[in-house]
Amino acid sequence: MMKLKASLLGAASILLTAPFSASAGPVTYDGITFPDGDVSFADAYLDIELGTPEPTAGNFDPAASLGAPDNGAYSLGQGGFMTLRFTDNSLTGSGDSTPDLHIFEVGPLVEDTFVWISQDNESFLSLGKVFGATSSIDIDAYLGAAGIDPFTRFSYVRLQDDPNENTSNVTYAGADIDAVGAITSASPVSVPGPGTLGLLFGGLVALGARRRLSA
Repeated sequence: MMKLKASLLGAASILLTAPFSASAGPVTYDGITFPDGDVSFADAYLDIELGTPEPTAGNFDPAASLGAPDNGAYSLGQGGFMTLRFTDNSLTGSGDSTPDLHIFEVGPLVEDTFVWISQDNESFLSLGKVFGATSSIDIDAYLGAAGIDPFTRFSYVRLQDDPNENTSNVTYAGADIDAVGAITSASPVSVPGPGTLGLLFGGLVALGARRRLSA
């Protein structure tokens, strides 16, 4: 039974580490190429807090920050923050000094934004801050300093407008987030559902029965 359990876990681990197959070819936005296409961009938002003062113009729909860049953006407000999630891919390091994460910030003002990444939306690793407009980050440098494997997969990116920047103009207060993309993209972090595990278990039991009959 212990051998069967070990085999089951091994088979499950194969599903978790299977190579990622992108749904489209490479795409390029503002000179930045995303090898895995439009699946590279954040798919969902959560943990939103609009900053104070709030913007009096701009886009107030957080969904504007999802998907590929389109010049529509969500304004965070002064000091506001949001967490974005990758669901059909993950952000990972590349093992070298090339950029891995890109943040598209638009609008008439250049606004600084603090950036964190997380595997579980609980423990976050700070990546410092980007300085407005479109900014790339090599996450390998931060992973290495923290003793984290460079190919660890991250599902969450948290962004916070720097509350000490551009305090004199509240029309478009806060960074205006158009899109967040994983230049270095991997398969999504997921666990096989009960149905998948049931199929694996059934197949392994059948394999064990065949071996007993042939013994």
